[in-house]
Formats: sequence, structure tokens, C-alpha cells
Amino acid sequence: MPELLLTRRTWEYAAALEADGRTLIPFDFRGVDPYEFFLKQPEVASLDFRTVGHQLPTWRKFIDHPDYDSFWQRMRTLQQMPKVVNVPDLIVAGWWDQEDFFGPLEIFRRQKKRAQSQKLSGDRSVESRGLGRGRGRSHSGVPEFRV
Repeated sequence: MPELLLTRRTWEYAAALEADGRTLIPFDFRGVDPYEFFLKQPEVASLDFRTVGHQLPTWRKFIDHPDYDSFWQRMRTLQQMPKVVNVPDLIVAGWWDQEDFFGPLEIFRRQKKRAQSQKLSGDRSVESRGLGRGRGRSHSGVPEFRV
């Protein structure tokens, strides 16, 4: 049930960030398994009002726009990037990051393609994570990426 997983992750994110407006306190499922908690809900649209007593802005966005509609499409970082970046920037992505890996790589690819005199570097990671040296690895032991 992928919808339930998305609902749980979205809820935990919104509730932790916006429940009291000051802290990152994880939502208290009151000893109930989160999966069971959501299965028992009559509906999820008003979950913020019923459980924390007020609207959670992020939760409302997911409820009002459950599909990848124009609302979410306008928020894509790729569409907001200038044709040529005139200031130094650092694009970071990790293999096990929660966010998608496509975005940072595509941003770098597009910046590199449009670069005129800027020096762009993306072939090596700055920090080794203990990977051994071998085929496709830099001298620091980190995989080399060609974009």
C-alpha cells in the first residue's frame, strides 16, 4: 500500500516541523503502530485538525495536491535555475539521501553544459567514505562521476 507509506512519511515530516512551530518533536502515535494508526483513521484530510488542533501548512499542500500537478511542477528547482549561474554554488547529493538523486545531478549537468568560462568540478567527491581503490575510483578511494 504505497499511498499509506507516503501518507505516513508526509505526516511525520509535517507534524515534526509544524506541530508547535518551534521544535522538531516527532509525532506521538501514543504507542500505536503507525501503520495501524493510519488504517484506523476515518480519513486523512483533517488529520492535522483532529490530532494537533490546527492546520499544518505542509500537510495541507499534500492533501490539496495529491498528484504531480502544476502546483508541484512550479516548485521544481530545475525550472528556477538561471541559464548561467554567476555565483559560486555547491551541489551536494548522497547515494542514500532521502531526497531524489536525479535533481542534484541534473542541475550540475545543466550548469556544466551552459558554463562559459566558469570552472566546474564534479568528477570527485571531497570526502572519502572508506571505499577501497579500484576500477572507477579516484586516488582518494571515492567513486569518480562523469556527468
